[in-house]
Amino acid sequence: MSEWIDLSEAIGLPGVKVNAKTLELELGGALEDEHAIRDVREVRPVMLDPWADVEPAVLYHMHRGVRLPADSDKFSSRSLRYDITIMRPGTLGPEFIKTHGHYHPKVPGKETFYPEVYEVVYGTAWYLLQKVSDINAPGSRVEDVILVEAHPGDKVVMLPGYAHITINPDPNSILVMTDFVGSNFKTIFPNVKATVGGAYYILAPNGEAIANPHYHQVPPLRRARPNPMPELGLHKDVPLYTSGSQDPDRLLWLIDPDRYSGDWMNALAF
Repeated sequence: MSEWIDLSEAIGLPGVKVNAKTLELELGGALEDEHAIRDVREVRPVMLDPWADVEPAVLYHMHRGVRLPADSDKFSSRSLRYDITIMRPGTLGPEFIKTHGHYHPKVPGKETFYPEVYEVVYGTAWYLLQKVSDINAPGSRVEDVILVEAHPGDKVVMLPGYAHITINPDPNSILVMTDFVGSNFKTIFPNVKATVGGAYYILAPNGEAIANPHYHQVPPLRRARPNPMPELGLHKDVPLYTSGSQDPDRLLWLIDPDRYSGDWMNALAF
């Protein structure tokens, strides 16, 4: 079987392929603004065992600002950015492979935080979401922790005010995911010296969750699946890129969360 996987139909972009062995991405006729590679050095500060031997060192590739030339102005004029991430399978010591994790800032002049939306294209993703009392204060009280399981076609809203960490729990498959996010702000990487990562560590091979002892106290972990959210322009059977390209105004809640007046928890099924 070829190492190259054709994702054109699933992702909604012609000629897009990913190499399951090297994590390389062929974009066909699409453009991108940045290609970055992340290795284990980035996540050692948030690992349960920061001294674990991890091979290969490269964990995932990120492609930011992907779009067809005809969509460039459509996205940039609305401060929307579309990304593709490819994560390899494996472990970080006792844990499944994961990202460092980050928060989003508040919308200027408002108390609402910027959200984000992810789509699983290939493989399985677990998203660890956590809310703390103050994202700028290390060791703040953890108010909520949710582990969301998502499969191809699922769209997962990263709830406003929640940090998110991506985990690949499948030992035999790469994870390919896309996202739409505002391009008008910078993400916030928490100071992890006091807390050494998220409120829970998710262990291989069965997904056991153990509380991070560096936090004073953590609430019970809640597990969820994504709910369809057509009111946000998100449909399980329509690729995220297609939705954004055909009707980008439906995604402006990513820039102004107040456009959605409902309960953000409706995006998850517990």
